[in-house]
Amino acid sequence: MADDKKDSWADFEDQLERMPGWSRKDLRELQDKMKQSAMFLGLIPDDEGYFNDIRMVLQIGYAVLHDKPMYFVVKQGTKMPETLRKLASGIEEFKAPDDFEFAVKKLMKPILEHEKEEKDKHA
Repeated sequence: MADDKKDSWADFEDQLERMPGWSRKDLRELQDKMKQSAMFLGLIPDDEGYFNDIRMVLQIGYAVLHDKPMYFVVKQGTKMPETLRKLASGIEEFKAPDDFEFAVKKLMKPILEHEKEEKDKHA
């Protein structure tokens, strides 16, 4: 099974390499970052372009396929796919650019508290 994934990934790399601005190095760096992360945090300032950005699409797909929790901070009124909303572990909306930092902190607070509790259990 692992060989199938490797072959699929190599084919995917070939496809992406033909895309403007992409290289195998870029794709490997993205994959390495996603492997190291415990979760996915999507910061969506608007709905123009975000869901068409191949990097974001790849990160979301990787998070889903590797069972990583996904959290999103989105501008209020953003058209976010319903399936993605269902898959999200948390979503926080903000109204104005000045509210963005508060929304990120509000979303991250329970995550950080849970992480601290887990560390304390194993200490």
